[in-house]
Amino acid sequence: MSCLIKDGKKRYVIMSDLSDEELNTLRKLQSCTICRGEKKFKLKPDNVVCFGDVDLSDNSKDSNLIAKCRLLKTNMGKIFVIPSNYSYEEHCYYIDEDNIKKQYDTLDIQLITKYAHGMIGKPKQIVIFTKTMKQSEKL
Repeated sequence: MSCLIKDGKKRYVIMSDLSDEELNTLRKLQSCTICRGEKKFKLKPDNVVCFGDVDLSDNSKDSNLIAKCRLLKTNMGKIFVIPSNYSYEEHCYYIDEDNIKKQYDTLDIQLITKYAHGMIGKPKQIVIFTKTMKQSEKL
């Protein structure tokens, strides 16, 4: 979702799906390692923002919690770009009568979270976590 470069380190905010086994391990042990492709991510209390069956509907408890976490403070004022006329329910956007794809800039964390959730296929169970890396490392 976002990245901050500070003191030679990058901090990313990442959203991923969770299997039932990963979710149960995370709930039981409050930490686990998940593998996505060739990458391994350690999930622990100090880097997990939220996890589980997350309700991203407007003004839901989960959506408000995500907004309060101030995830965008890590973006150093950069703007996120979302397609205009984006529909979370259908995970698509609509082109106006001029037949041109349009987009707009936003800092609305709830909208950005919904868009990211749609981009990973709207899984039922998700985790949002942070990952700090050396500037030379790649995500």
